[in-house]
Amino acid sequence: ADGYLSAASTYLAGAGAQLFNLTFLETATDSAGRKSQNLVTVSPVPLPAAALLLLGALGGLGLTRRRRKG
Repeated sequence: ADGYLSAASTYLAGAGAQLFNLTFLETATDSAGRKSQNLVTVSPVPLPAAALLLLGALGGLGLTRRRRKG
């Protein structure tokens, strides 16, 4: 029977280090009984600008909240 055999993920966050790996292993059997496997590992592309964008958005929300309170 065709289908996914397993799926696993790993996430590590440390002092400035980010690692996220996603691995899929697929096993398939054809009508003659032969098996084949596909192993796919996906690694991220770092987006340094995303951190600055997030900090800017959070800072803007904080300023908006502060103005409404005072």
